[in-house]
Amino acid sequence: MKRLTGWLATIVVVMLAAAALAGCGDDDGGDSDATESTEVEATDDDGGADVDAEDIVLTEDDVPDGFEVNEDAADSNRLDDAIEDCADEDLLDALDEGTASEAEGLDLVSEEDQVGVSSRATVLDDEELATEFFGLVTDGCIGEALSDGFNEDLSEDDFDEFGVTRENAQDLPDIGAEIGGFTFLLEGESDSQSLAVFSEYVVVQQGNAVAFFLFSGIDAPFPSDDEEDLIELVAERMEA
Repeated sequence: MKRLTGWLATIVVVMLAAAALAGCGDDDGGDSDATESTEVEATDDDGGADVDAEDIVLTEDDVPDGFEVNEDAADSNRLDDAIEDCADEDLLDALDEGTASEAEGLDLVSEEDQVGVSSRATVLDDEELATEFFGLVTDGCIGEALSDGFNEDLSEDDFDEFGVTRENAQDLPDIGAEIGGFTFLLEGESDSQSLAVFSEYVVVQQGNAVAFFLFSGIDAPFPSDDEEDLIELVAERMEA
């Protein structure tokens, strides 16, 4: 599995800053409306890749009116770090050898509604490896690692008290594919401010493709109808 910069923490960090997450800024100063991707030649022989990860991730055209690209995205490798911590060496080696393409979507934020969403996708050479990867990234070890990372974000702010609550994601849409994830509630309290950030980490597997989302909001979750629409949209692309 090739290491992508950024993504998971950014939307939550944006939510934290707005109250005073995962994508990242382009290190080379490239266009902000381009997804970051890595790719090797894909093949559909013997069930290999027949969809490109860059065609799966969310774009600015996919989200409701009022969303904009976050130009101040922070660098974070939290999900990649969690994967490396939780996976055994055999699986990491298989992912390194069996990844056809990866892409990291934009950090899309509505400042008015104080919500945000980001996505990324990985296409593997075969469905068996994708199934194993999906099992890893929806495992409790990943959830615990992400919780620890969000606690680090809170610790860097001026909160007297803070904490993260994690649960398995509930009421996810029935999309005819494997789906799972976690919900997180980040809370911070000080004399000058209080904060509640709701974040839902969702993973979808369709065939040999795996897609990730992070939906976040301040004081209220990302709207459930919009979340379902975006998940269904990406799941349809994964079938292409």
